[in-house]
Amino acid sequence: MTKYWLFRIFLVAGILTESCTKEVETLAGWKEIYGAWCILDIRDTAQYVRINRLFQSSTDPLEFADHPDSVNIRPEQFLVKLEEIPFGKSSDETIEMQPSQDFQKEEGDFSGDDYFVFKTTRLLKAHCEYKLIIENTETGYRMEARSAILGGHDLNYSFHEIRYFNIGQYMPEVIDYPGSLNPSQFEKRVRRFLYYEISPVDTTMKYVDWRPWLDHINLKSGNEDTAQQLSDDYLKYLAEHIRPDTQVLRLAVGVDNLLIISDELLINHYQSDSESSPHTDAICITNFDKGTGFLASRYKFTFFAMKLKPQTLDSLAYGRFTRHLGFKGSNQTMR
Repeated sequence: MTKYWLFRIFLVAGILTESCTKEVETLAGWKEIYGAWCILDIRDTAQYVRINRLFQSSTDPLEFADHPDSVNIRPEQFLVKLEEIPFGKSSDETIEMQPSQDFQKEEGDFSGDDYFVFKTTRLLKAHCEYKLIIENTETGYRMEARSAILGGHDLNYSFHEIRYFNIGQYMPEVIDYPGSLNPSQFEKRVRRFLYYEISPVDTTMKYVDWRPWLDHINLKSGNEDTAQQLSDDYLKYLAEHIRPDTQVLRLAVGVDNLLIISDELLINHYQSDSESSPHTDAICITNFDKGTGFLASRYKFTFFAMKLKPQTLDSLAYGRFTRHLGFKGSNQTMR
């Protein structure tokens, strides 16, 4: 079982001013540290790491609140990588992560151009541990953490497994998980529409995730053995999130009804976060050897892999909401 360290630290984010692009002078008596947060999911096509500069002070940090220090790092100074460690073996493969601006910070007093996350689009493997290594190449500061992957079916499996029209025919995977896998946890449910995108040079696995409860949509439990498998609300959502492209053709694979589950570290983090207060010390759960933050794992557990009927494929290809997206109908093949 992973060992967690529980400790209290004071964290201060200084107000950004015009000097934020200049070299930052560290206040005397402060020790600069880093916080990093990464949640791995083998069912996703991209993995992200967020890194911030933090400060630890032995005195009241509020007295430094007006100092123009930035919490943002300089990404060109950092080497961020994941090491793949198959169970029972030594490190097998290294995945280098690159700076990304996929997540934009909202405008405001604390905005800045140096707000970055690091990203990789390499697909992760099941039955592995991963080590996250973060190194400041200029100072030599290095921090690392390890996490086992939760779940046994990766994204590639989703595109090739046998699908059914009726939920009663589907047998979910057997998974070693102490929590509940009851699909009635609607706030944890995701509907994932899977499709191939076919260009003249490549065929790519794609998906769109929809969390209906966020849109206050009351969907059925997942037994979509009806004439209309995809509701108008769902088709509209797909039309909003799949970009039209006349250079590609698309082939629908199916819909996965998923339940988001978290590993022990992530569950403990959510619990401690809900119990903390802005007026108290921050309680931080970390598995890094230095600094703070965590490397954790979550998984989208499939409780029903739905097969699309011919009329559903034709609705995607010729219906009023999605006919401009280039989906193939029921009488068309991959070629």
